[in-house]
Amino acid sequence: MTETWRGIYPITSFVLEALGRKRDAGPAGALTGREQVLLIAVEFWAAAAHGTLHKHLQPEPQTRLLEAQLAFWCDRRGAGREPAARRGGRAG
Repeated sequence: MTETWRGIYPITSFVLEALGRKRDAGPAGALTGREQVLLIAVEFWAAAAHGTLHKHLQPEPQTRLLEAQLAFWCDRRGAGREPAARRGGRAG
């Protein structure tokens, strides 16, 4: 597997940058729930690809891992679906 690993794809960098700019723009540029889920997944993927996952998971590794797990769960269930836990319900 290591010989085929090429880090993150250009689209990952593009999405990370675009959603990060929107998030940082403040309340007027607030991310939708679906965008938040996508950003969590992309940030996690980028941190793993760059070898900075330990730093990315701080200061609350358990919470950050759960968020990433839910984001990737949404991706497997269908693009754009938001986990119930992010909407205030139960994921399941």
